[in-house]
Amino acid sequence: MSDLEDFIFGGTAFSAEQIELAQSNYDARLDLLRAIKKARTDSGMTFESLTVELGWELTTVKEVFDGVRDITLTDLAQLANALDASITYKVSSKVSVHLRAFRSQLDEEQTWLTTKWSDINIEALDKHKVSV
Repeated sequence: MSDLEDFIFGGTAFSAEQIELAQSNYDARLDLLRAIKKARTDSGMTFESLTVELGWELTTVKEVFDGVRDITLTDLAQLANALDASITYKVSSKVSVHLRAFRSQLDEEQTWLTTKWSDINIEALDKHKVSV
């Protein structure tokens, strides 16, 4: 299984929409890695100078630039600062998130529509009446 397939599938089945989203997120990860590499080249910093600047081990720095080590957002910010680079984060909701919320709301409404009058506690409702 390739890195991409492992990232996307992780051993379970997903819908085509979920696979497309995972592909997009994987591509964004690769774009970020390319941008970090370019920022290092543009800055003229060596891996060794980054170890001093960041206080990281040389193997850690190399693994980050090889894409085999994940780093936190804080680490990313520190790395960008060391490279004199800026970071822009972009996260956008997919329509499916809103669709799931809408479906959930519909399910709740369907529950209300199928409720039997005999199941409603009238006494509890009377306690919450509002006088006008």
